[in-house]
Amino acid sequence: MKFINLRDGIIVAVIFLSALLFIFLCNFSSGDIAEISVGGEVVKTVSLNKDDSFFVGNVSFEVKDGEISATSSPCHDKICIKSGGIKNVGETIICLPERVSVRIVGKSESDSADIIVG
Repeated sequence: MKFINLRDGIIVAVIFLSALLFIFLCNFSSGDIAEISVGGEVVKTVSLNKDDSFFVGNVSFEVKDGEISATSSPCHDKICIKSGGIKNVGETIICLPERVSVRIVGKSESDSADIIVG
């Protein structure tokens, strides 16, 4: 008596491997450094640990409670503002008309370990 046939085994394996791939590819760790680029060139690096407000080009940004968000922009659709605050590594805010992007890149080097033994 068989409890599982080959087709069922393949389906279970595909679902299992997809779940593992999702876990390994998604990095949900929060970061504390944001890089702001204009036209692909990094123009400013910001710490998310200190509340601040500033402009990059014509776009206004605010750092508050460990998140960065766009607060004003001259673009028509305001998608960058509607995207809200970001704080996790890999998240981005993009304002295409102004060619401005913000990307959370990780933890500051002062918080990272100097050496790992074990």
